[in-house]
Amino acid sequence: MASINFKAPSKYSQLIAFAVSKDAEQDRCRIAVTVCSRIFEVIYENEKFELTKLIKKTGFAGVNCSHVCFSNSGDILICGFSSGRIEFYAVPEYSIFKVMNFHESTILSMNVISTEENEETLFIGDEDGRLSQMNMKKLKL
Repeated sequence: MASINFKAPSKYSQLIAFAVSKDAEQDRCRIAVTVCSRIFEVIYENEKFELTKLIKKTGFAGVNCSHVCFSNSGDILICGFSSGRIEFYAVPEYSIFKVMNFHESTILSMNVISTEENEETLFIGDEDGRLSQMNMKKLKL
């Protein structure tokens, strides 16, 4: 069993969430990991983990990335924050291309599903019990 430990200072050492996307072309997994106010990319390949980059540091005290998920195709990383903010990143560059602020409390859960027509829908749940959905076509990469 392979493992990786994040050795951050104690106030940043809490692993909050992670999401995995299979990169079929390169036969590896891309993992987005949130550790408080930081989001990292980890690559899992040949039974080894490699911390490859810092995707983002929020820069705001008390604002953490509370949940992450990938689109089903793996080309979009979606990050939900304790402020209710949601950010969309193009993978693998992790360039931010969309920000939404329609939730007002901590994002607790996000999930992308595909319909029979191959359209993706994002579902988002927050700490206040609000559930919302969005057609991913509206993002227009």
